Formats: sequence, structure tokens, C-alpha cells
Amino acid sequence: WLDGKPINYDTSKHTRSQELPDVVALTFGCSVISRELMQARGNVVGLNPLFVKLHDTEALDVDTMFDFSIAEVLYKEQTARTTRGAYR
Repeated sequence: WLDGKPINYDTSKHTRSQELPDVVALTFGCSVISRELMQARGNVVGLNPLFVKLHDTEALDVDTMFDFSIAEVLYKEQTARTTRGAYR
């Protein structure tokens, strides 16, 4: 929604989130692009980008204290599993 109006949502037809198509979102965690192309395009995305699918925990973007709290919980959970030997 932007300025009180839907951007890509039909208000007359409700779609279940499980039925929505997969969408690729940039995490800006890592971009591999030549300096010349980045300067020419003014963007970190090249002409023919190859996207690498990440797990939700790998793609977590920490912008707020709430995001940080989630990341901290996930880190502690993964660390606890590793110490117990769940990941071998």
C-alpha cells in the first residue's frame, strides 16, 4: 500500500499468501559486479543478475532493534543446537 492505495493488491479478490508466487528480494548482503558496470548503471544489480536463494535466517536483514532481537534469538538457538551436536 502506498498513499492509501494498493500497489500490487486487488482489494476485490483476496488471495491466500500460500498461493502467491515466489518473489525475489535483494538482501544486499553480497553483490558481485564490476566497478565499471556499477558506475555506468548507478546500481549494484547488473544487466543479467544471478540470484542465490538463501534460507530465511541467512537473509535476515537487521535494520531495527526488533530485527536484532530476532537475530539474537536465532543465533542463540543455532548455537545451542551446535553445542548439543544437532548439526554434524
